[in-house]
Amino acid sequence: MKNKTTEITALNLSKTAEICAFARANHIEVSDTLTFEDVYAKDLIGSDKYETMKNEVDQRMLDKYIKPIVLTRAKFTEDELIKFSRIHSEFQYVISGAGYDTFAFSNKIENVTIFEIDREDMVAYKKERISNLGWKIPENVIYVPVDFEKDNLSAKLLSAGFNPDIPTFISILGVSYYLEFSDLKNMFEMFATLTNSECKVVFDFPCVRIKGHELQTYTNNLGEIMVDGHHYDDMHRLMKELGYIVDTHLQPADIEIEYFAQKYEKFHAVSFIHLMSAVKNDETNYKYKVIQTAVDREFDAVVAEFSGTDLENAKTNIFIEHGIRLAKFDNVIIAQSGIGKASAARCAQYLIDRYNVKYIVSAGSAGTANPDLKFFDFVIGTKYIQIDFDLTAFGNKLGEIDGLPQYFLGDSELASAAKFILPDAILGTIGTADKFSTDSAAKLERYKELGVEAEEMESAAIAQVCHIENIPFLAVRCISDKPSDASVDEYEGNLAEVTKRCAEISKLLTEV
Repeated sequence: MKNKTTEITALNLSKTAEICAFARANHIEVSDTLTFEDVYAKDLIGSDKYETMKNEVDQRMLDKYIKPIVLTRAKFTEDELIKFSRIHSEFQYVISGAGYDTFAFSNKIENVTIFEIDREDMVAYKKERISNLGWKIPENVIYVPVDFEKDNLSAKLLSAGFNPDIPTFISILGVSYYLEFSDLKNMFEMFATLTNSECKVVFDFPCVRIKGHELQTYTNNLGEIMVDGHHYDDMHRLMKELGYIVDTHLQPADIEIEYFAQKYEKFHAVSFIHLMSAVKNDETNYKYKVIQTAVDREFDAVVAEFSGTDLENAKTNIFIEHGIRLAKFDNVIIAQSGIGKASAARCAQYLIDRYNVKYIVSAGSAGTANPDLKFFDFVIGTKYIQIDFDLTAFGNKLGEIDGLPQYFLGDSELASAAKFILPDAILGTIGTADKFSTDSAAKLERYKELGVEAEEMESAAIAQVCHIENIPFLAVRCISDKPSDASVDEYEGNLAEVTKRCAEISKLLTEV
């Protein structure tokens, strides 16, 4: 490759953009395991400049802040872009503040037109670097030089060939750090009004804890003044106000789990950096159907059912958010809450708060209370009761919480759909407790006194959350065990088949 000295001065270009490119290049050189791989960054910077920067860049700042921020947001964006490409036969990718971004050269997606937006001097410098390196600019890449203080960005994009009627993916990385909230709002509003088809935005932002932080001081000393951060509740409200639906929000703890926990000793998530993606589309298409599972085997089976293949090929659909394992297939979200009422309720509430949820379905294993039920029989929940919640000493009925009903109701339309799919299933009451019960006498009593057909550990808790939030809910349970000393062995022996059947039913319910 050629590596001539470029004639356009880089003195007035963004120092932070240059340092971010250096971070991506240096990561490949010094790390054994890669969070994100950018094989073009070093050449684009220039070998001489790269070597100089190795001595100039503060290594502690690089490892503690810059690399964790730059690498995770790049990987997050890449994963979201791949998901987006799978559901659109043709789309546009707008890179706002592209800087030294090299996606145009590493891209393997064929059905995308790429628009790189940046300052006029940065675009000119980058194009000359590319020319000097002897690289060929791909035919699907369009550079959009902009004077951000004077130009109308929408007009510049449209004149460059942007098509408002084609689905658009927009990355806005490293930008929110330097924009006041009002300016940030104007930018998101511009993109929202520019597109007539689906628009997905992916961005990172510092929360308010950055105020007075050494990273803020570091960039300020470089001449690029960083704002005091944005509260994530304000970001959620802004997205909702502009008609976006937040489909992913990775907080620092989520970023740590997703990218660094048990993977890298050197790097950790930065405590004030968040990653978010949001989509603007017809509400019907992106009102999410949620399938909530409890354990990994249930989650994996449902994901495999939706992907039509093994988990390896579905890994880009899977992510961690707020400590909850999730997968997304178009307008279906699959969640793994963990076992028990608290975990199930927490998961349901989080999903309702963060997503535009149409309904929640929970399909999984249960032990029988009705002695006539056999292994692999299905119970469709019309009612749900917390059989271990007992305030009867105060005059309440068993399972009754003050101000709430003793039984929470399943959604009748979902129940009818489930009955259509499973004509032999029983319509009845599901009991929930934080206990795996093997007591046949106690279960028989609950069957006779409360009408409980089957018992498990999550449904009534999810039903309570959905009742309060007015979200339709249905649980479908497949019998895995009967009450006896052999219950645990029966559960373990039948779980694979139960899980398989529940995964099939879960997918069918999203299709009716």
